[in-house]
Amino acid sequence: MLFNGVRLTPLAALGLPLMKSRKAPICMDMVCSALCTVLAANAATTTTAVLFIGLALFFVHFAGTSAWGLVQVSVPTRVVASVSSIQNFGSFVCASFAHVVTG
Repeated sequence: MLFNGVRLTPLAALGLPLMKSRKAPICMDMVCSALCTVLAANAATTTTAVLFIGLALFFVHFAGTSAWGLVQVSVPTRVVASVSSIQNFGSFVCASFAHVVTG
């Protein structure tokens, strides 16, 4: 379903405002990723730790992917591509320094 050229998520289709319908999954995924990271750190076996690390990565990547949808509803339609490219550039710049910062 489309609303002003923006595809509605299931949460938006239920009546949640567009910004909140995009932010809610991002926040939920980040919390789930943090929880899985804590569980991985306290895992009793290697298999369990690997499982929780995989889940933590799944949730953090799902949140990152959901952030692309947030751009579509937070900026005017005519600048979505520009803002998305700036977002992508910033992501790659931060990723290129991550190994220096984290060691």
